[in-house]
Amino acid sequence: MDSWKTTALWLLSAAGFAVMTLSGLAAHALPFIPALLCVIAVACAVHAPARDRVMEKLLWVFSGSAVRSVLIIAGALMLIQIVPLEMALLLAGDVLVYLEAVTAISLLAAGTRLRPVRAVIVARVGEVMARLTERRRGAARAIRTARPGGRRRPASDESDGAAGWAFA
Repeated sequence: MDSWKTTALWLLSAAGFAVMTLSGLAAHALPFIPALLCVIAVACAVHAPARDRVMEKLLWVFSGSAVRSVLIIAGALMLIQIVPLEMALLLAGDVLVYLEAVTAISLLAAGTRLRPVRAVIVARVGEVMARLTERRRGAARAIRTARPGGRRRPASDESDGAAGWAFA
């Protein structure tokens, strides 16, 4: 490539980076990277040894193995954003395991503590049921006692004494 074409290409890229820098400044931001790239592009357009060095480094960066390395690093940087979520899920799982263990131990302890209380309650309910059963038996016997004279049937209305209509 001719020297003047290379210089024009670098000046064109410097102008593009200058526009990006100015738009960033207009948005009240600090456009450090576009400003740095604009300065590098102007230095490459003006100074040939600087241009050769920058071109050598760019060729090395964009070679096959370096591109792969950059992609791996970029992927690692993207995946590192997931680490807080993974840690939160891991800690939540640990908390659930601890909660489950504490619940199981407290249930076992409650069963041990409540066994004598249960025995006392069962004994007390048995006593109350025995008293109620005795009262009920006494009441049932009082109802079943026979009356003197027995039960009388009412007299029939029919004069002939024949039985009434039978329905099936």
